[in-house]
Amino acid sequence: MKFSYVTFYLEPGKNFDFSYKLQHLIPAEVNKKVFSKGKSTNQTEWEIRFNVSSSIMKKDFELTLDDIGKKNIVKNYFFNFSYQKVKHKKEPVLEFVKLLFDGIKSLNGVEYIIDMDNLEKVKENILKMIEKNPEKYYDKQ
Repeated sequence: MKFSYVTFYLEPGKNFDFSYKLQHLIPAEVNKKVFSKGKSTNQTEWEIRFNVSSSIMKKDFELTLDDIGKKNIVKNYFFNFSYQKVKHKKEPVLEFVKLLFDGIKSLNGVEYIIDMDNLEKVKENILKMIEKNPEKYYDKQ
């Protein structure tokens, strides 16, 4: 299995100060330490893509399956979460990472077998990396 998040949709006039480095870090760590060992429940090798979307109208996160690309065996999920819940936190990047990992966790047992212990370790490691070097993962303009 392979994991990625490829797009980030925001409402007009809204933004997050996240660096592109965060978009590379999370899938790299998840793929290397979690999904390299993961399997789908039907033993098919899938690529899982999260299309990240944030809205001021959302109260909590929601994960929905958009479509399945049969040729490439790709599953596109829309990961929708509250703009307000993340933007107004002291450390928005940390809150985003926590929510994103909650989304990944919600896939466990539905169609995928995910090593939850490794997933938690990867999340904690990423949070520590961000806390140690926040300027690397924030794009302050």
